[in-house]
Amino acid sequence: YAIKHLHSAMELCTGTGKNRIKGIVYSNYANVFAAHKKFNEAIQYALEAVNFLKLRGDRKNQAILLRNLGSYHENINKFDEAKNYFEEALKLHREIGDREGEASTLSALGLNYVRKKDFAKGDECIQRRIQAFGSAKALLREFHGRHALRADTVRHLLQAQRCEFIAVALSD
Repeated sequence: YAIKHLHSAMELCTGTGKNRIKGIVYSNYANVFAAHKKFNEAIQYALEAVNFLKLRGDRKNQAILLRNLGSYHENINKFDEAKNYFEEALKLHREIGDREGEASTLSALGLNYVRKKDFAKGDECIQRRIQAFGSAKALLREFHGRHALRADTVRHLLQAQRCEFIAVALSD
């Protein structure tokens, strides 16, 4: 049903000068496919969206989509490719001064390292995120809400030297 409406929206975007709108529609396609766990399709549409947003110069939405591409790649166990997208998104967020986007991307990048069992780098990203952007409790809520941390991931984070903040937040 959603795809049908997105097709209609895309038909309205024919012609030049509507690259941002096309980018947003392709982004919505990607979100629909990701919601149905069809990550390969989501990746294809997200890449199209990034291309249209680049043409338009919409760097903020481009950075968000790059972070989403990282998440889609993680969902199909392509962790190195995911890391590359997270790093590209992080660079863009920093260039445009999007601190919230930078914080979210640092969190995603940190979890990517943890999932690859590189706890030192994961901990480094998480610590940078905490130092720069806010409290440990807020970070834990963000991790749990966005990434649905499993118990084993929390355990690994707790074992990653300086992650005692999670133990404190969990005790509340």
